[in-house]
Amino acid sequence: MKKDVKMKKPRKNKDKVKNKRGKKVFIRVFKWEYVFNILSILIILGIGIYYGARSFYYYSKQNVVIKKEEETLKAAVLRNNKITTEANGLHQEKDGVTFKGMVDNNYLYFGNRLYRIMKIYEDNSVRIVSNTNEGILNWGDESSYQTSNLYHWLNKGENVYSGVYEKTIPGEKALLKETEWCEGTLSEKSVKCDQYEKSYFVPLTLKDYVDYAGKNSYLYNKQSSFLVGKSENSENLSIAKDGTVQDANSEDGYGIRVVMTLKKNIKVSGGSGSLSDPYIINQEGHDTNINKYVKLGEDVYKIYEEKDNILRLSLNDYAKIGGSIITRAFNNRTALYTPLNRYSIAYYLNRDYYRSLPYNTLLSECSFPVGEVSTSEGLSYFNQYNEVITNKIGLLSLYDYNNNDTLTDFYLMNTTGSSMAYVYHKNGILGEEKVSEGKNVVSTVCIDKNLIKSGDGTLTVPYVVE
Repeated sequence: MKKDVKMKKPRKNKDKVKNKRGKKVFIRVFKWEYVFNILSILIILGIGIYYGARSFYYYSKQNVVIKKEEETLKAAVLRNNKITTEANGLHQEKDGVTFKGMVDNNYLYFGNRLYRIMKIYEDNSVRIVSNTNEGILNWGDESSYQTSNLYHWLNKGENVYSGVYEKTIPGEKALLKETEWCEGTLSEKSVKCDQYEKSYFVPLTLKDYVDYAGKNSYLYNKQSSFLVGKSENSENLSIAKDGTVQDANSEDGYGIRVVMTLKKNIKVSGGSGSLSDPYIINQEGHDTNINKYVKLGEDVYKIYEEKDNILRLSLNDYAKIGGSIITRAFNNRTALYTPLNRYSIAYYLNRDYYRSLPYNTLLSECSFPVGEVSTSEGLSYFNQYNEVITNKIGLLSLYDYNNNDTLTDFYLMNTTGSSMAYVYHKNGILGEEKVSEGKNVVSTVCIDKNLIKSGDGTLTVPYVVE
C-alpha cells in the first residue's frame, strides 16, 4: 500500500508578511501624520486669525487717531459743546458761533502760548485772544490806534523795528488772516462803530469786550490792559483790575491782550479745550522757539526772541547768587542804563553778577537799545533804537515780547530821561520808581542756537546747552 503522503502547508512568504506589517505601520503613521498636519493647519489658521484680528483692531484704532488729528478746530469745538441761549456758553449767531460769558473750555495752544477762542465764523476761520498780557506798553502821543505804539509793535511795517509781536508768531501769513476790528465809541452799554479796519493783530477791542459780556466773561483775567476804542470824551480806554472800563492816559503803560484770526479749516492735533488740555493747533511745520526754555547751569531761561541763530533769553526767575534773590537799585542819579557807572545795575550785571555765573563763557554779546523813549519827537518806541550798547547781560526792554505773568516788580532797561525808571508789574500796569529803589532783577542774555544739544524746550525738559 502506498503510504499517504502528508502534504505540507505552504509556508507563508516572509517577505509578504513583512510587507503587510509594513503597510499597516505605514497606514498607521500616515493617519497620524494626516491628523498632525490638519491640527497644524488649524493652529496656524487660528494664530493667523488671532493676530490678523489684532492687527486690524490696532490699525482701525490708529486710523481713528489719525482722523482725530486731522479734525478741524470748528468740528472739535462743536463736538465738545452744545449751542446754548444761556448767559455762559457757545452761542449761535448769524455769522458763526461765539463763546460768551464765564466759560472754561475754550483754551487753545498755538505758538507755544495759550489763547482763548472767541468766535468761529461761517467760513470756519477762528478769532482768538491771548489768555494773558503779551507785554506792557504805553500808547504814545497819537490818539488813533493805527498811529500808536501798540499798532506798530504788533504789526510789521516799513520800519525795520516794527512788528515785534508778529515776529514771534510762526507762519503768520500761512496760518493767519487779517482780523477785522473797529475803534468804536462807548455809549452807555453799547459800542458804536462808524468804520471797520483790518490788520493781522489788534489789542482786545472795546466792542469785543462789551459784546462778549465784559467783566462777566473769560475776557476778564484780573490784569489791566488797553482796549481799542474811545470814551464819549474821545479818551483812550483800558480795563481796570476790577474789570471795569476806564479812561487811560496815553503816556501810561498797560498790558496788551492780542487778538488775531486763524485761517479757515485750521486743523487740531488734540485737546478738549480745558486749561489742562487745550486744543492744540497743527502748525503744519511752522514751529518756533519763542516761549521755550533753556537751562544754563542751574538757571532756567525763557526764549523771547530768535534772529540769525541767536536766541535772546530772559531769566525765568529772579536773579540769585548762592541761592539768594538779589535786589538792586537802577542807578544812583538817572534812569540811564550805563554799564560804565559803577553804581548802576548795568555795571553790576556785567561785572559781579557775570563772574558769578558758571556758564558765562557760553554767553554771546548782544545789542540792547537804550535810547530815551520820550524825546522832542514824541513818545515812540522807535526812539529807544537811537542809542544801542553791546553787553553780555542786560534787562528786558519795555517793548520786548514778554508774557511772563509770574514775575513782578523788576526794572526794565528803557530810560525816561529822568530820575524815574520803568518797573514791570504782572498785573498789567507799568510803574515808575525812583532809581535808588531796590528791585528784583530779571536778567537777559544771548546764546548761539547751535549750542543746544538736547531737550525739547518744555519747562520740564528744557533745552540743554553744552
